[in-house]
Amino acid sequence: MSNAFRIPKTLAAASILLAGIGLAQAKTKADKPMHPVAKEATFVTMKSLPGKEAQVEALLKSGAETVKHNEPNTLQWYALQEGPGKYAIIDFFHDPKGRDVHFQGKVAAALHSTAGETIEGGWDNGLVANVQNSQVLASTITADKSRQAKIALRIEFQAKPGKEEALAKLLAGTAETIRSTEPGTLVFYAIRIAPSRFAIFDAFAGDEGKGAHFAGQVAGALKAHAEDLVEGGWDNGMAANVKAYQILSSTY
Repeated sequence: MSNAFRIPKTLAAASILLAGIGLAQAKTKADKPMHPVAKEATFVTMKSLPGKEAQVEALLKSGAETVKHNEPNTLQWYALQEGPGKYAIIDFFHDPKGRDVHFQGKVAAALHSTAGETIEGGWDNGLVANVQNSQVLASTITADKSRQAKIALRIEFQAKPGKEEALAKLLAGTAETIRSTEPGTLVFYAIRIAPSRFAIFDAFAGDEGKGAHFAGQVAGALKAHAEDLVEGGWDNGMAANVKAYQILSSTY
């Protein structure tokens, strides 16, 4: 961050509060993550050709087990359905090498071999063209796997000019607070897509966990500072961009 840019005192206090609450409470938690730290993410959307929905869904539903048993460097993998014929995959890696291995794996090969007959635009224009690689700023995954992750949310938002690093700093301090105060948020990732473009991805067992997440401390901090940091503020820049998904399969 340049010396010319100063974080507002209220924002700095919010960041310290988020980090402080998380760190203090995390010391008493036994459910520490049992996985390497995710630093890279990939998100890709796709649309099935008319009448090919069942074929695409069958492939995606079988993908998690294939990834789990063949790709140790793919830390998390989720197949998502946004609506009829609209799908997405989001996955997380420790480093770019893990991503490269994933794209050479069995699930990618299955998609490649069938995309021409099942996906609008085929492999190149319907899948590869939609790949979005990004950096993970913060993440947490609950160690309690007794609940299945069934629904997911993803939101993209744009930092205001000159506020990119302040927004990144706020997001980077969110994970421990989520982990310590939101047991119903099973998965949480804060992501940097580009210097001024960000996203959040989280997953829940049901609506109760999702509701608690939006009423939680991190959502409160984002809402309080969105007008200053985010294009469109909270309502038009964040809440309006929330996309909900059904999780078809995952390695959670």
